[in-house]
Amino acid sequence: PGGLAAGPATPERVPIAMFGETEANKACVEIVFAIAMLRIAGIDARMDFVGRSEGGYHDEIVEAARVVGVTEYVSFHQYVDRARYLDWLGSIDIAVQLRYPLFGQVSGPASDAAMCGVPLVSTESLAAGMDIVPLCEVVPDSFSPLHVSEAIRRLLERQAAPPREQQRPGGRQGMAGQGGSRRAGGEEMRDFQAYVGKLVALLG
Repeated sequence: PGGLAAGPATPERVPIAMFGETEANKACVEIVFAIAMLRIAGIDARMDFVGRSEGGYHDEIVEAARVVGVTEYVSFHQYVDRARYLDWLGSIDIAVQLRYPLFGQVSGPASDAAMCGVPLVSTESLAAGMDIVPLCEVVPDSFSPLHVSEAIRRLLERQAAPPREQQRPGGRQGMAGQGGSRRAGGEEMRDFQAYVGKLVALLG
């Protein structure tokens, strides 16, 4: 089998990006698996890696995309200048900036996304260390592709919700409500557990 067949995609594309050099501790392969899960769910997710990507780990990402059948939905853009970087931030629906736990870790793109109101998925330690937990959808430090795909799904559901439902506990408005929703409408997302078995069977 050459890959995992994607389900029918929603009419609207969902541009997702990770900024910075692709490295194993940033879980780029796991992000690719999460994109496959989203596409199986009928979400037209497109992943852009914006930053240097080369060498053995780049090859691993490319191979992962091939195995799960999302090669055409994963793109690499290498280094971009500041102006183009800001353009990217303004054009995507969701940023995904993950880190496996390291002491004193920070992420400039995670901070930029949070401060600019770009819906963001990040990890517990990274978000807590940068004091941006209220501004992002947090996944455990021991995350899996399923955690990432569900976090993205929650952000999409929040963006599609009426304004009152976008209000987060404690009075802080959800990211989609900062300056208006990035996406309108949306469909009910199906239960992801059914897709996990398919992906695990393929990767096993």
